[in-house]
Amino acid sequence: MILTDIKTHASAFGVAACVGLLLYLLLPNDNGQNKTEQNMVSAPGIVQEGGSESLTPFEIIGKLKAIATPSLREKAAQGYVGSEAKWTLYLKNIINQKENDVHVVFTDTMDLPHNTLVTCVVSLNDNKILKVIEEGMLVNVLGQISKIAPNNDSIELENVILKTPTK
Repeated sequence: MILTDIKTHASAFGVAACVGLLLYLLLPNDNGQNKTEQNMVSAPGIVQEGGSESLTPFEIIGKLKAIATPSLREKAAQGYVGSEAKWTLYLKNIINQKENDVHVVFTDTMDLPHNTLVTCVVSLNDNKILKVIEEGMLVNVLGQISKIAPNNDSIELENVILKTPTK
């Protein structure tokens, strides 16, 4: 009877160790051991070492959707919150909210079945570009990620500044 209990406990320990190892490898950590790898996963707006560009909204959503477990996907999505976003996106829609604030929707591509929506609420006074641009035009969007919904293919930004793209 005691031998059976030892086998059961050893088996449970092995499963727990495997799960812990997977979590360690899949989720961003803050211990600073591998900052380059961490930046590639959790800091989409920062240019990474070697000069490569940051992750696009589509790439972020794709990485999150590749995580099979919903709870792990949600935890990984939280790792992006607060990250700086510097993207050139297509204006999709402007929806008036109240007085001077508008809800703006952008897409990362014009390929409608395969695009990621990026949304934010901004002040028209601070972002006068919205008064002169039209749907489908490119805009430089600078801000911070506040929420990601991988199942809805959407990313919300805060502290957003909009600029015209330069060539």
